[in-house]
Amino acid sequence: MPAYEDAGEKSEAPLSEDEYWQEDAGKQLISALFSDMGLQHIVDVAARVLGNPVAVIDANFRYVARKMDVAPDDDSEFARVMRDELRSGFVSEEGIAYINEHRLDERLAQRVCPCVHFNDRLQANTLVGAAMVHGICIAHVLLVERGHAITPKDEVCFDLLVGIVAQELQKNPVYLSTRGQMGSYFLASLLENDHPDATSLERRAAAINFRPPARMRVVVAVPRNPFAQVGNMQNVAGQLQPLLTHGLYTLHKNQLVMLVCKGEGQDLTDFELGRMRDVGDLNDLLFGISNRFGSLTGVHSSYEQAHDAIRFGQTVSNALEVGRIMRYDYLSYVKLLERTNQTDDLLDICPPPLVALMEHDRTHDSDLMNTLFGYLQNGQSTARASAQLSLHKNTLLYRLGTIRKILGCDLTSGEDVFQLQVGFRVLMYLGLFCPRFRHTREQLREHPRD
Repeated sequence: MPAYEDAGEKSEAPLSEDEYWQEDAGKQLISALFSDMGLQHIVDVAARVLGNPVAVIDANFRYVARKMDVAPDDDSEFARVMRDELRSGFVSEEGIAYINEHRLDERLAQRVCPCVHFNDRLQANTLVGAAMVHGICIAHVLLVERGHAITPKDEVCFDLLVGIVAQELQKNPVYLSTRGQMGSYFLASLLENDHPDATSLERRAAAINFRPPARMRVVVAVPRNPFAQVGNMQNVAGQLQPLLTHGLYTLHKNQLVMLVCKGEGQDLTDFELGRMRDVGDLNDLLFGISNRFGSLTGVHSSYEQAHDAIRFGQTVSNALEVGRIMRYDYLSYVKLLERTNQTDDLLDICPPPLVALMEHDRTHDSDLMNTLFGYLQNGQSTARASAQLSLHKNTLLYRLGTIRKILGCDLTSGEDVFQLQVGFRVLMYLGLFCPRFRHTREQLREHPRD
């Protein structure tokens, strides 16, 4: 039968067995992509279609998806290697050294299609392809010859899989918002890793030419309305550029997360904090700031601190003016209250004299609790307290005299003052006392002392 019956009219030749398989395999992979069931589903389908184990490994040598089943009684070299690596979730140091020694990344960069390579570590043939986004390799796709030998038709189907993986990864907001910047993806991977290895982190940081300085903080920005979406993250990050001179940022779970890096003896400046307030007002955001830390192994726990700082700030916002910027070091006492409240009656640690003062206010319609709280908040300065409470100084002194009689102490002991401050925090946390005057830390520092 001729290839063409007439000029421009192609005959419908029957598909060969291999062509039919490739067409069916391609349909299954494309269907997996458009199913919106995620990268792992695509890998599961690919492993079933190709009949061999498949994995996707990101630029930080992390297994982001894999179908690498290993039988318990399998004593092969492949099984040994995969058991170790899948346990940690990362390619081992030995594996990275093997990749560098055989210059596999360079070989892939010079090709437009996947390459077949006999992997001495796995003692098996492999197919490896680079998933590219915006001209940058963001992940490698690996197939290991285990179920059956790799054939040319497998290579064609695998090539399609690599492109599909790249498309799926672009659905990830990290890639959408960073346009392939590996620093942001590196930070996103740190946020998810609660048991990081210091050596591995140093190597991965060096791979993206990131050398963090001596001091870091994690800063998280979230919408004040939990149902709102962070706007254009690039615009928000651009507005916060002074904080990101030496740091990284990424979008993680609808939060803008920044790794703010400072040199020894440096910290967030008043200008930078002011910029955060302005950006928060403009975009209706809240900011949480972690404690300082000195190693990349602390990113995950510091991210949790920054997130907790926002939650703690919202917990006490009915009693204290916390503003848009909430620092963990200013609010960490709420963590103690939360944990104690889970196991004990918090009122047990509230000084009974303070409860008596609260009861005195209730029965006498007085305002001694607010007076005492304002006095303590202002460092026991009568000038500052009278100014912020809008009281004449003599009125304040008279009230303090009454307070001292009810409490049974003269407010000069540091221990007594500490217990009273703890008691106030307990009562505010429980919603039993809400100060009539709320001030920020900055406002409390503005007034001169006596």
